[in-house]
Amino acid sequence: MIKVKRTIMGKDEVQFDVRRNHLRTRRIISCSDEIAKIIEDILLLINENDDLSNVGEQLIRKDLYNAVYDKYQLEPTSLSADDTEKVNKVVDNVVLILDSLNKKKSDSPKMPAVELLKKIESENEGNFIKTLLLGQFGYGKSTIIKAMSNFGEEVDFPVIDTSRTTSYTTHYIFKRDTSSIFRFSVDFKDEEKIFNLVSDGVYRAVDKIFNSLGDNDDRDKTRDKAMHEFVNDPNHLFKIEYILGKYYKTDQTEKRESKEEQVKFWDDIFERIYSCCQDFYYGDQVYEELGSGLFKKNLKDEFIKDEDSVDALDEITLDLAENLRNKLLEICKEQEEKNLGSIEKDGDSIVGFKVDNYDVQNISDYIVPFASTDSKDFTKIVTPLVERMVIEIPYNNKIGSEYKNKVICVTDTVGFEHSKTEDSKSLEGSTDYKYNAFDIIAVVDKATGSMSGTTENILNELYNNANKSKIMILYTFYDEFSKKDFEDDEDKKMYLLNLQNTTIRKLDDELLSTKFAEELSQKNRTLFLENLLVPEKKSECMDNVISNLEQRFEGLYDFKRFDVIDNKKSLIDFNYSKLALVFNKARETYINQQYDIYMRYYPHYKTTEALTNRLSNGGTYFIGSTRTLKPIDDFCSTMMSDMDKFIKNPKSINFETKDTIQNHEQKVLDWFKEEVSSEIKTLSKEYFVDMRRSSWRELYMYHGTGSDYERRQGIMMELNAILPPLITENNTFADKWIERVEKIFEEVLYKMKVQANG
Repeated sequence: MIKVKRTIMGKDEVQFDVRRNHLRTRRIISCSDEIAKIIEDILLLINENDDLSNVGEQLIRKDLYNAVYDKYQLEPTSLSADDTEKVNKVVDNVVLILDSLNKKKSDSPKMPAVELLKKIESENEGNFIKTLLLGQFGYGKSTIIKAMSNFGEEVDFPVIDTSRTTSYTTHYIFKRDTSSIFRFSVDFKDEEKIFNLVSDGVYRAVDKIFNSLGDNDDRDKTRDKAMHEFVNDPNHLFKIEYILGKYYKTDQTEKRESKEEQVKFWDDIFERIYSCCQDFYYGDQVYEELGSGLFKKNLKDEFIKDEDSVDALDEITLDLAENLRNKLLEICKEQEEKNLGSIEKDGDSIVGFKVDNYDVQNISDYIVPFASTDSKDFTKIVTPLVERMVIEIPYNNKIGSEYKNKVICVTDTVGFEHSKTEDSKSLEGSTDYKYNAFDIIAVVDKATGSMSGTTENILNELYNNANKSKIMILYTFYDEFSKKDFEDDEDKKMYLLNLQNTTIRKLDDELLSTKFAEELSQKNRTLFLENLLVPEKKSECMDNVISNLEQRFEGLYDFKRFDVIDNKKSLIDFNYSKLALVFNKARETYINQQYDIYMRYYPHYKTTEALTNRLSNGGTYFIGSTRTLKPIDDFCSTMMSDMDKFIKNPKSINFETKDTIQNHEQKVLDWFKEEVSSEIKTLSKEYFVDMRRSSWRELYMYHGTGSDYERRQGIMMELNAILPPLITENNTFADKWIERVEKIFEEVLYKMKVQANG
């Protein structure tokens, strides 16, 4: 939706403030008020014909001219020279404004960090081990990476403490040759993601303000409550204070006096939000009703769905997003001026920052603006705006040289939430994990709380989606773990292994899970990280980790080398007629599961409201304080659980297995499953989110009495529409699912055959 605001700046000078959802551009145009009004009218026509916004196409200019002619009933062949000039000016400036908006949004934006990762992998082909660390937050993934690196305790990178330290995915590339160049690059969050994250904070503040209105709450008390909610992301990922400075409570007099400009900034933000809420709240309402909890809930619901209110809140959000982008530009420019790297742009937008050769001895100078979480660096860092980082770093120089034969890329991920009550056994954000991009997948578990619900969910996800040959388990906090009945270290290890084996056997009722548990419990697959936190001994711990990573990598893909029996036939033959049964079974299990979540043991109305908002903005899940809702992750988990069983039992295979490779057929089937899983995750996001954002938006907009039930019922209707039952006599969307999955099978099998033939 295009929205236009015109402001007269001077004689024949008009500022156009044009918004399109989360995007905004401001342009000062030299024109008369008459021309300005026509420009606004033509911009608003795009709301009726979105194709007109594609001004990069030459034919669109012709359509814009026709739009002007039609709107004002002009005959192009009989226009005066003066009118022709006016029309040209209108079209030229409409194109200028739309082009400026379009440059802020790219379907395939530049990603310098991704490009660097590809380049490094290409440079080290055959000698590059891609390792993924997965685990609950606070379990020590970053601690492992710190121990592998050559950075001492004086270098606060990777950031280590006892809570969630990783707020974005980081690829650490460990290099042996310290004489070579060391590079790093970051990608920044796109404008839509920044807008949505800021908007979440604004609406958290709105919630607190509405709770206070009518209760005769002191304004300062309301401000403190609202702004505390605003700046504190419940997921601990988007900490806006890092960039714009802390909000100080009204009783922190000394700090408020010493930070006048910062205090004024946050107070102004509060006043703008508060004024919007207050004006709406005290509109035409009967005073006696104002203290009612139900009344306040319904009124707040109306407020956040009211078009004028949304416009006002979006205006605040856009201003804050602009402040963040200005701060990003300021800090990146400071780095450039110090010769500490260069800004990467895509159109008008800053998309990343890169350093072609940083000084390892002075890494803090380069890394602090993009990685620090230290309060002393607040207002000088943009850590919350980073989407991903790729950085080459030297190995810990105390690690034995014999263990540094490979270039190891360790990918540190944002830790998963702890498993909550009524958990659906999937992982939030799991649709973003494509395991075929990694060689080793290391599950990091905490010995002092081993095999928690979250770790069990991670193992379940990997069992159904990944090539099991790649999986390892690393136990952190091992030295801290003890029980009275442990006679020696062997007892401790046996306890952890028995618990691990029991957990894995629960994943599948087939013999295969027992076999997998036995394989995983081998010494080079399950590692106990003794002395990880002992400074003088942690290098020995890393000797063990790195040597086992290299051993696991050695010959890992031998199973991909086989002879195809008949090149005219598919590599693996499946009974595709049974795909319908697999789909129907997965669908039935999933719909029943979701019915329990939304209709029987349903979450708070704010949680389902927030989920539909998140889905309408392109997200796939919502983490609430007591419940995490993840419908797309749930579906992929259910689907791949049934798909795994289907894939394990093909009609026939069209390749020669080798006796020298243990479980050769099963490993090839696992490879196939991993490739299929990546494609099904992409397909699921397309069907659940990309195609239905407007439907989710409609559900989010429900408000008033009964809206909670109607929204939950609406969610179930949407899920049933996305996953209708398969009906033999009629074509439904279920047939499209099955056709796409069958096509995925065929395409993956073809690629595998090509790879096998070399």
